[in-house]
Amino acid sequence: MVSAVSTVSGSDLPTLAVRAVDFGFVPCVSAGGGHRLSEGAMLRGAWVLKRIIRDQLAFRRGAQRVQLRL
Repeated sequence: MVSAVSTVSGSDLPTLAVRAVDFGFVPCVSAGGGHRLSEGAMLRGAWVLKRIIRDQLAFRRGAQRVQLRL
């Protein structure tokens, strides 16, 4: 049996300076520098912002998944 869980080191986590989260018709994150990111946005390190939900942001890079609580 092979584990589907992978670990991510702290220095390899997605970085995002969240200023606000808009849960409107198209959810988006207002980040530092005035950037607005919606689901599917690519971040540094090849991380993709997969989901924006009420209490967390979900990121994915290949088989790696990370959820950050707001």
